[in-house]
Amino acid sequence: MTVVTSEMEFEEMEQQQPTKNTMSSSESSQAAAKRLALQQQRTKILLYLLVLASATLVAKQSYRNSNFLIENRTSRYLPESTQGKYLLEQDEVVDPSNLYVPSLDYRVRGKSQYTSDYKFDAHVYCTEFAKDLIWEWWKQGEKKISSSDKKKKLKGTNTKDPKVTSTSRRLMIGLYSGYDDYAKLLEQAVWSARVYGQKWGQNVTVVTLQGTSFAPNGCRPNDDSQTTLNKIRLLFHAIDNSDEYDQVLLLDADALVYDMDVDLTTLLDETKHLVAAQPLPVTHKRDPWEIHSGVTLWNLNHPYITSVAVDWFERATAAVVRGSYTNDQEFLHETLLEHLELQRQNETEQRNDNNKDDIRDDNFVLSFERHEFDFEEGTVVKQFVKDTFIDSQEDKANITSAFVEDRLQHMQAAVEEICSKYATECDAVTVPWYETS
Repeated sequence: MTVVTSEMEFEEMEQQQPTKNTMSSSESSQAAAKRLALQQQRTKILLYLLVLASATLVAKQSYRNSNFLIENRTSRYLPESTQGKYLLEQDEVVDPSNLYVPSLDYRVRGKSQYTSDYKFDAHVYCTEFAKDLIWEWWKQGEKKISSSDKKKKLKGTNTKDPKVTSTSRRLMIGLYSGYDDYAKLLEQAVWSARVYGQKWGQNVTVVTLQGTSFAPNGCRPNDDSQTTLNKIRLLFHAIDNSDEYDQVLLLDADALVYDMDVDLTTLLDETKHLVAAQPLPVTHKRDPWEIHSGVTLWNLNHPYITSVAVDWFERATAAVVRGSYTNDQEFLHETLLEHLELQRQNETEQRNDNNKDDIRDDNFVLSFERHEFDFEEGTVVKQFVKDTFIDSQEDKANITSAFVEDRLQHMQAAVEEICSKYATECDAVTVPWYETS
């Protein structure tokens, strides 16, 4: 303990005390500044990480938006156009709204107007709402250079780049299914289309549509066959984007592109053919418009392409509303027959005679005679149709499941054959996954 012995010592101690207090205050300020700087640094790091995470999410979302599109439930579709109208005939402009098939919604509401006791909405008739449509686009990506190729280049070894091939015309390959067991087949079908695109390059775009494109009142259809209308929606998409595509190959979910060496866009003559397909099996006298609709190649530059698509859509969706729809093929035949008659009439008028007998129908519809699309025997595209070995007494769900499994086995066997010939392209493309429910 310090004892103050004089007044002079006391004054000296008083002068020294502020100096100690000042030093203590200075150290405290420095510590506070360090803590503040550390806190600011942590905040900057946290903000950086947040910005980085946000940028990553935006990049992923941007990639998803460029490759996927999710569409809400709807009951009707027609092609888009700048004016909202299409010129179906030379002097006739038709408003697409006049071509829409009335939704069941109007029929139900029409019924309710006769009843004053209660009101109800159409959606009460849905046991389940239809799921949204999912669109997906795929194009060949840039070829990855393997590490061995990089080493060879560094050593100066002369490595030849693989020959770049391209289809003579821009091709869209459209595929579809619902959210049923057929999605398992769709995975194989889409894979084969992408392998083809991998081989033929940027001129090939693979577009996949999953869901039900025509769902009156937004209701899930009771019959899965209604998803075959998706092929017309894919045709509409190709028409709307005809500045990007010249032809479109429409495939059912049980079809595979098999011969990767064939330029598909050379199979039809764009100067005359509207569509090319395999004729139906010869069970009777076959008419030229009786083609199989499971695999069809369309010429998007043909003058009748839009009116055929709209007419096909009209006839098929009207049957859905009536409850009599079974498949799209019969309505395609009716549409082609009508337009074939129109072409015959136009050609007759141009020739100034009434003789229609010598007008070649194969100038309009090309029916393959060399088995290019001939079901499982197809040389270019194979389609694996239903077998009939299943006992008809089984319930429909089991029959459908057995059909799918049988076709899947046949498709997988064909996939192995494809990969034995085109190993490089197969390695570059992974099998996609699609939801079933």
